[in-house]
Amino acid sequence: MCMCIKNAMAIAVTIMVVFALNVNAANVAKISKDAKLQSALTILEQTGSENLVNGLERHRIQVRFYDLSTLSYEYARHYAMRVETQEGKQYILINTKFENAPTEAIACLVAHEAIHNLPNATFAEEVMATTVEAKTWLQVRNRIAYQNSTNPLVRRLERNANRYLSSTNGISNAIAQNATYRKQFGL
Repeated sequence: MCMCIKNAMAIAVTIMVVFALNVNAANVAKISKDAKLQSALTILEQTGSENLVNGLERHRIQVRFYDLSTLSYEYARHYAMRVETQEGKQYILINTKFENAPTEAIACLVAHEAIHNLPNATFAEEVMATTVEAKTWLQVRNRIAYQNSTNPLVRRLERNANRYLSSTNGISNAIAQNATYRKQFGL
């Protein structure tokens, strides 16, 4: 009798886990049609950032790869951006230059962009978004061989993680010294 109860409980737990996985898969499918981006969103959910993923779904924000240079030449070097169309649809656009980056690295970009509120970021918001990106990277980087990576996105994430670990103002100082952000925030 006891064995039957244990087996029934094990089956019930298995059903709950499978159901939860299917719910998460449905959530990420609403946010992106791209399999790699869905995997990146799943990584965020697995690392305790499900609130970011839920926020994207709740606000109907789509995530996709996009050639940012087609928006403006000045965006060609951007990693990602969050935009809103005239119709009010919101997107997180990951530069197609980084489609081959590790999925874990892309998850960090999504986490960063999910922090931003439109229409304009503030200096404090950029510091918070970059801090979330760095903390996410520190959680996921051991899943891949990142130490000697030549991938520009991985190198960026390592720089930001090192800034985060080395100083309470490391990220803030780096943003304040960046020419693009100085112009954007009037620093």
